[in-house]
Amino acid sequence: MPRRLLAAPLLALACTAPGTEPAGPAPTPAATAAPEAAAPVTPPAAPAAPAAPAAPTTADGEADTPPAPASDGPLVDWWCLCYYKVGADGPEPLTACRSSQAECAKLEKAVMAGKSGIIYASVTHPCQESKAAHPGDVHGGRDVWQPSKKAGSWLSAGACRLPGPGKEVDLSARPAEAEGLLSAERFGDLRYGLPAADVTAKLGEPASRGKNQLWEADGAYHQDWSYPAIGVTLDMASDSRSGPKKVASITLRAPATLATSKGVTVGSPRALVLDRYGKLRDPESPAEDDTFVAGSIFGGVIFAFEGGKVSQIFLGAGAE
Repeated sequence: MPRRLLAAPLLALACTAPGTEPAGPAPTPAATAAPEAAAPVTPPAAPAAPAAPAAPTTADGEADTPPAPASDGPLVDWWCLCYYKVGADGPEPLTACRSSQAECAKLEKAVMAGKSGIIYASVTHPCQESKAAHPGDVHGGRDVWQPSKKAGSWLSAGACRLPGPGKEVDLSARPAEAEGLLSAERFGDLRYGLPAADVTAKLGEPASRGKNQLWEADGAYHQDWSYPAIGVTLDMASDSRSGPKKVASITLRAPATLATSKGVTVGSPRALVLDRYGKLRDPESPAEDDTFVAGSIFGGVIFAFEGGKVSQIFLGAGAE
């Protein structure tokens, strides 16, 4: 018995050796704390990429995409200018580039004269030099340009692609020719003011004559002379009922073959009228698909169109 009593203290002493916690009561499952998760290792931060430069903007705040650099071909000299041409809906801005200063100067001279469907004296940006493989590489991008009819030249319609505001131009200005068109125009041998005796000498007696009526608008007596076989109707006017008459207006319809002084006839395409008479357009008349007024509605040539072709040509005063 004494030995058993001695062994019990020794066993208790061994269970409480240094570094060993005395065992406590067993914890219940609900009181057992979850083991803590190991803290994640954060890798060193990558250096921040430099901010992209802001896209340049125009004066109105819109993003201005710079033209793409030349992708092929050597740099060459381009001479470019901006002006207005006669468009289907009115004046249309245009940029043109030529391969030499002389060619650009020649075009600029044509614009100032108002030739071939160009708005008279409408140069906003005179000839200026640029160096690029293609004009679009420095002026707006290649996709807004198209080859000109003139070999080695380029055109961009709808806007001036050259820098700067440009010169203000009067798009209603017209050459002296427009002001004198009524008296200068000819339909074959017929003209405004031609005496009745000359009319019958050229065309013979009319197939019919209308009533001799007084017009309050001008105080003259007017009478229609009709030549249906040749598509001509003349308004003959005189200061008195029995006075000598002269041509006050000429109207051509099919089957007329007489041509205007610029070569336009009934049946000509609308494009030909714009080309030949574009610079003489009446700025006070609306741009319409079915009519075109050269000179003035108070005295000039009025073209009517059907299906894109001339159906009627009138010379005289369309309004009083």
